[in-house]
Amino acid sequence: MHHPDPPSRLRPAYEALALELQRRGHTDVFGLMSDDTALFVATLDAIGVRFHAARHENTAIAMAEGYAAASGRLGIAVIGRGPATANALHGAMYAHRAGSRVLLIFGATPMAPSNAPDSKAFNTLGVFEAAGLRTLVAGHAAGVLDSLDSAIRASEQPGCACLLLPADVQTALLPYPMDLDHQKPAGAPATPARQPARRAALDAAAAILNRARRPLIVVVLNDCAYGAELHYLRLRPMPVARSLFADFDFAPLAQSTGFQAWTVRSVLELRDLAPLLAQPDGPILIDSKINADVAAGYHTEVLAHTQSRR
Repeated sequence: MHHPDPPSRLRPAYEALALELQRRGHTDVFGLMSDDTALFVATLDAIGVRFHAARHENTAIAMAEGYAAASGRLGIAVIGRGPATANALHGAMYAHRAGSRVLLIFGATPMAPSNAPDSKAFNTLGVFEAAGLRTLVAGHAAGVLDSLDSAIRASEQPGCACLLLPADVQTALLPYPMDLDHQKPAGAPATPARQPARRAALDAAAAILNRARRPLIVVVLNDCAYGAELHYLRLRPMPVARSLFADFDFAPLAQSTGFQAWTVRSVLELRDLAPLLAQPDGPILIDSKINADVAAGYHTEVLAHTQSRR
């Protein structure tokens, strides 16, 4: 007996993807929002799928790994395209080699050709394939849900799976069943019994520890803000509140992970560290407090160039 298909309506692919993740019972997603994933992330948040924001792409992937290890569920991270994807390569490779059960969803270059220059151009598929990452591309809106399903099934194998979502595919329309709009999310699976750490994860951690005494100097230029965004807004002028955050001393945090670390607030304090920096023994972090009122020269140059073109 033939059963008619349930009624559906056209909706953007990013909205259908968000609803599909909710329908499958996924309640938490991690990531760092980008302009090419903002609509997808905002929709997830609007329908009740919690989006846990990170301050770096590698951190977002690590959060998804931790969630997967602690809950036994699929960890999902959403990452932007271009430079954001490049930033995430270290985390993606670690997740892959450690056998973590995570799905990494990346924004991607639009499928439709354009004569306009692309400031985020990056051969994501070529890089991922060369790195051995399992990668699927949602090449058109009609197949985007099938691509999601294939990516989720691929993530059930050891190592992460990657799904690339081109920007124009995300905004294209596709039919999605109306009776799924308000469907209650599937119940969360029972938390499995705790398992010993994976051998691959232990080997990776041991390799990092074996290299820990190698000289490494990390300098944090800490202006208690998203610096470039702060000066971009201030020079226009526009509200800057969303670009600021409370002062945070990174030195104790670094010390807790085995770094030698100092907080520096003046040139004199930096000079006192010169002998140590000349012959470092293991990793060093310097939390350098800088003046957020001073903008780099290129900010004013870019603003002047923009205004001259009007």
